[in-house]
Amino acid sequence: MNRSIHFLVIFLFTDIIFGEIEYNSLHDETFWFPNSEFTLEGVKTGSVRSNLVWKDRMYVMVDEENCLGEPSIFVQLSTNKVKTKFPDFDFTSLEDKHVDLVLNFDGKYIENNHAKIINALEFDDGNHAIHLNLGRVYKSFLAIEEAYENLLGWKVLTLKIQDDDPTIKYFAFPERQYRMLGFRTLMVHLIEECKKSSKYR
Repeated sequence: MNRSIHFLVIFLFTDIIFGEIEYNSLHDETFWFPNSEFTLEGVKTGSVRSNLVWKDRMYVMVDEENCLGEPSIFVQLSTNKVKTKFPDFDFTSLEDKHVDLVLNFDGKYIENNHAKIINALEFDDGNHAIHLNLGRVYKSFLAIEEAYENLLGWKVLTLKIQDDDPTIKYFAFPERQYRMLGFRTLMVHLIEECKKSSKYR
């Protein structure tokens, strides 16, 4: 199933004040929603677009073989800096390496993340992107435990490549934001849809 999910990730791919976090988006489609545009057998998928790049999304994927298990969470980060500043760099050499990120939820909860680069590619227009597996972050995203002190759920996730990470030089915009409103509702929907699958029954 991991190989199938990684395969899917390769192809998947206004101003509001929330507490201490200012959210600015270049487009309107910034809420979590079931992703019916892309399908893969055995997986239920939801996504949210980043505030900067319309095609850059974060994905949550529920495995139909384990509907109540921890879902996988991936993110695509695009950049137009490589083609102008590092034209001779083999961007695909980043595959299987890691990127150190900071995940900041509403300015109230901050978590470091050592994300694996599962794919690094060049688009037809010369821009580039990496696809990251964020690993075991579902608990933090859901934030239903008392320790998070977050009854209604997060509002904004700010994701940033750490300043001392060597890959930061390839990104003109190493920081992205994602609305988290609707994530819990989406997960209820995906799990219920998962339970309807023949594999679960």
